[in-house]
Amino acid sequence: MNEQLLYQAVGLHQAGKLAGAVRLYGEFLRANPGHFQALYMLGFAHHQSGQFEACLQAMTDAARANPRSPDAHFMLGSALQRLNQIPEALASFDRALALRPGFVDALVDKSAALLGLQRHPEALAAADAALAADPKSGGAWNNRGCVFQRVSRHEDALAAFEKALALDPQFTDALINRGASLFELKRYEDAARDYDEAVRRDASRPYLKGNRLLYHLYCCDWRDFEQHRAAIEADVTAGEPAVLPFVHTVLSGDAAAQLKSARIWAARELPRAATKPWRGEAYRHERIRIAYVSGDFRPHPVAFLIAGVFEHHDRARFET
Repeated sequence: MNEQLLYQAVGLHQAGKLAGAVRLYGEFLRANPGHFQALYMLGFAHHQSGQFEACLQAMTDAARANPRSPDAHFMLGSALQRLNQIPEALASFDRALALRPGFVDALVDKSAALLGLQRHPEALAAADAALAADPKSGGAWNNRGCVFQRVSRHEDALAAFEKALALDPQFTDALINRGASLFELKRYEDAARDYDEAVRRDASRPYLKGNRLLYHLYCCDWRDFEQHRAAIEADVTAGEPAVLPFVHTVLSGDAAAQLKSARIWAARELPRAATKPWRGEAYRHERIRIAYVSGDFRPHPVAFLIAGVFEHHDRARFET
């Protein structure tokens, strides 16, 4: 084995020259297929470059080469998580934790995966387990806040985000999340300040510009409104996820632009399923079937307003 080539690849990697490192890792692996360290480092470099499909392939091979490596299973789970394959990611995190109990990074990412599956009590338990292993884990505090945010415990969420930011003032995700909790608590000026700072740090974050401008409107702060709105419209025109569709209806009266922002959101948040749930089969029923799907079958204006529609269905002809 040409170990010198691997050392050169690692040196480039450590210097931040990821493309060169990837090239040399690949060259080394062509001569030494199945070499665990090279596969792991190649996957890690792909992950750092945002090439998550390539990371998934390399880490799958690395975990196969050394199934006892908790780091390989963790990085495999991280790639799966980035590719929105959440149940598979969760299984990888569990394998990593079986090999290394108290693995903080795996617990933090497991918490996020469980949150993505809306398994809130389990997500909170994983975050708490990470904090038991490392009370200074900003990621665990942030995840804890996200769980509380999802179940509308906004004071508790705010306290968790404050803790995360006390540990790492540059933790932009926690800053954005704190701003969202402040908004829910009707502390609009504080929320706007957090989002101003978040935009200053990284204006490319999805939906950040739109929410920032919305929060300023809740403060009746019209300064630079047209300038910020124009920047959002330019992003929408370019296909960038600068604003949530419902927020866009507040900021823009252009129906075509509103439609485009909705399509941007749908493409990003609701990727097409690998298989179609309906393949054109024909069905026969005694009554015409009508299905209603909504996130608002609860105390909500939509539910109150549509109740009369349900009540007036001809049940002899329609099944709902």
